[in-house]
Amino acid sequence: MTFNGVLDIEWTDEQIRAYEEDGILIVNKLIEPDFADTLRERYAPIFAGKFETGTTPDHFPTKFAEGDDTPATRWMANPWRADHTLANFALHAGIGKQVATLSGWSGARLLQNNIHWKPPGAPELSMHQDSSYHQWCVPSDLCTCWVALTDTTADGGTLRFVRGSHKWPRLDMAEYRERIDALQQDFKRFLDPDDFDTFVTVSAEFAGEKPEIVEVEVPKGGGSFHHGWVWHGSDKNRSGRHRQSISNHCIRPETQFHPTEPANAWGRYRRFGTTEMDEAHFPILWRSDGYRTPGLDDYMRAGSGAALAA
Repeated sequence: MTFNGVLDIEWTDEQIRAYEEDGILIVNKLIEPDFADTLRERYAPIFAGKFETGTTPDHFPTKFAEGDDTPATRWMANPWRADHTLANFALHAGIGKQVATLSGWSGARLLQNNIHWKPPGAPELSMHQDSSYHQWCVPSDLCTCWVALTDTTADGGTLRFVRGSHKWPRLDMAEYRERIDALQQDFKRFLDPDDFDTFVTVSAEFAGEKPEIVEVEVPKGGGSFHHGWVWHGSDKNRSGRHRQSISNHCIRPETQFHPTEPANAWGRYRRFGTTEMDEAHFPILWRSDGYRTPGLDDYMRAGSGAALAA
């Protein structure tokens, strides 16, 4: 069964156990290929700064003119605020259900939706752990659904994971930074690092582990789920093909702001006098009792999303 392009998946016990053990689950089909094409068609205009809703995404580092094939990685955070078609993935109840039922949660709230585009020659993306950036969340449990909008291959800079790394013992951040600085590596060179494996190598040495790399090679519409503490990143795109993808970083529906930990960019959405998350900015996609943030379906049906949403 599909819900307007997103498959309605019932996880098997084997898949759930594999996710718990490995921290990753790769699936050959998560959305219909024609839905992947429809989403991908929105990338050129939105990266050129053409925002259908008139609202700018939360993070939009660089504008690229349509037709620009510069070998630089394009990405932005929360493009669903700018485009109704992309919202048909980001706000989809089916995506929330997949994340929640795989993770054993009562539901799923959207923390952040991302889109990535790696043209031929685009450099590496440093290995990292999503949860390390979101300790302002309580609880800080994360699960990410990542979907390929083009066929992915190892030489095309696809997503790569370190299997089971969510279970490794973790360094204190201050000590971790000291070890990175000693190697003369720069945290800020995230999208174009000198050595994209440095960060995970330091972590593995501390944990006494040898990283087992798993690359996500799936057809268009396939993808993966990964735990917030799994190490992941991507290699340089050495193919002659563009690689585009979309992802949702999700958290538990009961998640709140940490009372004292700075929330960086997301602190702009914190309301005075409470740690509760505003659903206008962190919507609940799906909950097992049937609740879903009101208004999401209307938003998905607006503008360019009208032909997609039910």
